[in-house]
Amino acid sequence: MITTRAKHPFSKVRLRVIALLATVLLAGCSPATPTVWPAATLHDGKILIASSQAVFAIDAASGAQVWRFPLESNSDLQAFETAPAVNANRITVASGKKLVVALDPATGVEAWRYTDPNQLTKIASVSLSAADGRSYAAIGNTLRALDNQNGTVLWQFTGGDEFWGAPATSNATIYVPNMDHKLSALDAETGALRWERSFPGALAATPALADAALYVGTLSRSLYAVNTSNGEDIWVHETQGFVWGTPLVTADRIYFGDLDGVVYCVNRSSGSEIWRATSSGSVRGTPALDGDKLFVVTDNGFVHAFNAGSGTPAWQLELDPKNAERLLDSPIAANGLLYISAYNGEHLLYALLQDSGTTSWFFPPLTE
Repeated sequence: MITTRAKHPFSKVRLRVIALLATVLLAGCSPATPTVWPAATLHDGKILIASSQAVFAIDAASGAQVWRFPLESNSDLQAFETAPAVNANRITVASGKKLVVALDPATGVEAWRYTDPNQLTKIASVSLSAADGRSYAAIGNTLRALDNQNGTVLWQFTGGDEFWGAPATSNATIYVPNMDHKLSALDAETGALRWERSFPGALAATPALADAALYVGTLSRSLYAVNTSNGEDIWVHETQGFVWGTPLVTADRIYFGDLDGVVYCVNRSSGSEIWRATSSGSVRGTPALDGDKLFVVTDNGFVHAFNAGSGTPAWQLELDPKNAERLLDSPIAANGLLYISAYNGEHLLYALLQDSGTTSWFFPPLTE
């Protein structure tokens, strides 16, 4: 097992991040439910975006609305807080009000819904992923596998704390991160535990799965590469700040950011650092890569473009100086555009030209 160390001394995480994570760092305390923010997925030429108000399908080229769910505001369905998960002929979305809704990808018409009957609170943390005819819905500290066609519960698994990150899925095994510091490998068909291991810090995001390795960010200032068959370390890269987001894995490199605003590029095989760069704020989401450019968004409203090979800054901009306080979702890069969802922004979704950051179009927020 290889351990690679950060080249610079640790600097304190900014106060607003500490406020969010304070309970995570205290032994024996449960974390606060994370704030609801928009989350997006690219599918079949459309940006699917879930916000606290609704789920929208937006044409990726023009920004025109294709459909919306629900058609009118419905307080029973609001507080959507996960990126839509796409699996065959279903889109599934989850709400902090403890429900999962399956939609038709072409029309947004509801196919089924599942409401969690067992949570003690009215609002719970939720995460969601989908693969092989199943949707994996983590609500509070319970993960359930739901049949993608009708919402029937196939099996369930209880964690030691809340699930903030969605499971990473493969054909036969799913890998489930938990805020109790544990990563659990479960049989996708039955939910049976295959192996489980602990980390020094909580796991707030989905691990990246590539070939026979998982790449796991932790709230202990480290990124781990672990073996999918047994959970043992392949290498560990120590970081300046907590690693919240899911790493981006390419053929030979891994890109990720931390809550101190440092962006890293490391060798996929060894974990050795190739370059690091500094952004303007905490990085929570997964970087986006298209061609030779790497894109990162920060929680204080900035968008950064770096040269993916060297880490040299290409451009940066403040997305919405008046309103976009926090960019917390992962950017999406495709077709020469960069798609960014904004929490508390003047617009819900922005499409920027990758070469310059110039706005191509934006999707207005819902007006009541």
